[in-house]
Amino acid sequence: MLPNSTDQARARWEKADAFAQEIVAIADEIKPDDKEALARAKFRVEVRMWLMTRLAPHAYGTSAPKQTEPDPKVSFLVNTKPQPEDG
Repeated sequence: MLPNSTDQARARWEKADAFAQEIVAIADEIKPDDKEALARAKFRVEVRMWLMTRLAPHAYGTSAPKQTEPDPKVSFLVNTKPQPEDG
């Protein structure tokens, strides 16, 4: 039996959250003076972040939220003809 979409969404969310916890652990073990280990840790973090954006894009995605209402259009008319003076 296949899980329903709610179970799948929960599983994706939990996996993305697990990756977030792994990122914190990776950052905590880094020694800044070891450049090779730092590069390896950076790669490990980037891979997990990429996976997180695919598993839970609504929470970890990089795109800006969509606007629900468009900005109102503003227009105005400028009268450049001289007006006759009241006399």
